Amino acid sequence: MNKIISKLVLIAIAGSMGSLLRFGLSSFIEKHFSHYNQIPTATIIINCFGCFLFGLIWGLAEYKDWISDEYSIIILVGFLGAFTTFSSYAFDITQHIQKNQLTLALGLFTIQNFTAILLTLAGILVSKRIV
Repeated sequence: MNKIISKLVLIAIAGSMGSLLRFGLSSFIEKHFSHYNQIPTATIIINCFGCFLFGLIWGLAEYKDWISDEYSIIILVGFLGAFTTFSSYAFDITQHIQKNQLTLALGLFTIQNFTAILLTLAGILVSKRIV
């Protein structure tokens, strides 16, 4: 029981760190790089970067044994689960649908899904090539 509680505490700490990093990075991106108000630049960048990191961390745990299963769960579920968020992505697209900006909504949906899958695969491939 003690081991389960310890793991839950570590996941919660990692999640809070992921949330804080997302907030800080999102604020920075929106301030410096969001030149187009209709495009959720911060959400796209953070989610895509997080997908790459997810693939990389998973690959390092799976193929290289550099990260134990226990720590990979803490990083993937806790930190990256909070850092990347499906709810922001879905909300951004929903906002465009409600504004009848269907082309933009479909474009964001396509770009984010395609890019996220490619970057997750890229992270896995990078992890396989690391010595």
